[in-house]
Amino acid sequence: MKITNVQVPFYKWKITAIHLQSKKDFEPLLKKLKNTYEISDRYYEDISTKLKLLPYDGAVVYYNEGKLLILVIIYPHKSKLELRKTIIHESSHATDKVVESCGLEGTEARAYLNEYICSELLEGLLTNKKS
Repeated sequence: MKITNVQVPFYKWKITAIHLQSKKDFEPLLKKLKNTYEISDRYYEDISTKLKLLPYDGAVVYYNEGKLLILVIIYPHKSKLELRKTIIHESSHATDKVVESCGLEGTEARAYLNEYICSELLEGLLTNKKS
């Protein structure tokens, strides 16, 4: 399991991305969700159900607006290219949430914010950088 955290400047949101690298990571993730991220019971059950299906090549995003936390859970991927595409896709969802909650308008601000979030997630999950 690889975890990276991105603190979004100016907007106080934190994005935690967890890349599950194999099925062995599923059980430790479930423990971490309850103890560390204080995931709601509804989200916990949803994640638990999805993990029992042994997913590959996808991801899910959960939002905790009270804590300004975005949790991205990325399933194991069969190729680096598909993993990279998933990270880019999910960073767009995270960007949308920050933009929506902060009332940002215009495409340029969103584009810069997405560039920042995407590059931080890619670097954090695809390199040996510690976060």
